[in-house]
Amino acid sequence: MERLGIDKNTPDISDGIITRDEEGNPTGYFREGAMDLLKELTVFSVEQYKEGFLHYQEEYLANGETLILDPIINWDTTDNAALACHELDMEGKLHMHVYAAYQVFQAEGHDTMAEIEHAASLREKTKGPMFELTNIKIQIDGTFPGTPSTAYMKETYTDPWSAEHQHHGQLRFDMETLTEIYKKSHELGFTVHAHAIGDGALCMALDAIEKALEQTGPHDYRDAVTHLQVVDRADIPRMAKLKVIASTDPHWFDMDPEYFGMIAAVIGEERAEDQLPMKAFFDAGVVVTSASDYPVTNPAYPLIGIQKGVIRQLPGRPDTLHGAGERVTIEQMIEATTINEAYQMLCDDRLGSITVGKEADLVVLGDDITKCDPEHIQNAPVLGTMIGGEWVYTRK
Repeated sequence: MERLGIDKNTPDISDGIITRDEEGNPTGYFREGAMDLLKELTVFSVEQYKEGFLHYQEEYLANGETLILDPIINWDTTDNAALACHELDMEGKLHMHVYAAYQVFQAEGHDTMAEIEHAASLREKTKGPMFELTNIKIQIDGTFPGTPSTAYMKETYTDPWSAEHQHHGQLRFDMETLTEIYKKSHELGFTVHAHAIGDGALCMALDAIEKALEQTGPHDYRDAVTHLQVVDRADIPRMAKLKVIASTDPHWFDMDPEYFGMIAAVIGEERAEDQLPMKAFFDAGVVVTSASDYPVTNPAYPLIGIQKGVIRQLPGRPDTLHGAGERVTIEQMIEATTINEAYQMLCDDRLGSITVGKEADLVVLGDDITKCDPEHIQNAPVLGTMIGGEWVYTRK
């Protein structure tokens, strides 16, 4: 904070929280949009990003990953990560399909529509056979637990502070701007990838999509909402009707008792037990994909996500199971991890299934995960990973 000149005189941020002590001094805990104040320290060069991604690629190809979405390619507020992926692509060193989302903001110092236009320019500059910027990313709300929690909820939080202040969380966009983001993104050929932890944020996203579609008309946009931690079940049929993809986070499904207790303390036992649905989306006809929120979740190998979607607990730890009724089948998890993810990235015509005429992207496992003990799915050895008919990893 000293290096950046952040002190008690630093003004608050409209879409974030600078946690302060009783005298108003920042404690070092920055929430949501307030993290932008620190991003000057997180800037990496193109060459550093290239080195880091090659390390990631080697690890994840060995664990059966063939396609990823980087949900915030401009995390450090620069174009360096996108330029790095483009250079690797042009050098023939990118051996997995990388799709990217460019994050836009409404807060101070941001011109939201200009940022979308910049993303469109960057897309044309960097598009290649293995890398493409296809999404606009928006973080509609924040997270929980915390005091105050910042995920936006339809009903107030239940902790004493929130009850006293009738606190619902924090929105990072108003409805007019959010609607314009969807409209502008659609007009420029982007899919919108929205972060919504709270049920209020999900409802707002669906309202904005409806308003935008009234202006642009129906089209195969394949917008997605990710995280979906607290969901009003009445909004799930709306997602199906609007063809909004549920980008779920199976890696989050198991929770140790201490962490679950922290969540229950701020949203109440009923909402805590009902969080992170998955089966409900499948049952309603929503297209469901399996995300990880890497690097928040690390490691985030596909087989781990598949296993967590099936059992929703740590192996041998029934105390980490919540929402048992939301367990899904191994077949549904394979679908969410393969063809549905290709559908979300608008490349299901050439990727996502082993089909004559498609590119030969496939993973060979040493065990049949459809027949093994569900608690051992993640232990299936990856014998080989093929991209476009070429082996890019083989187990030694």
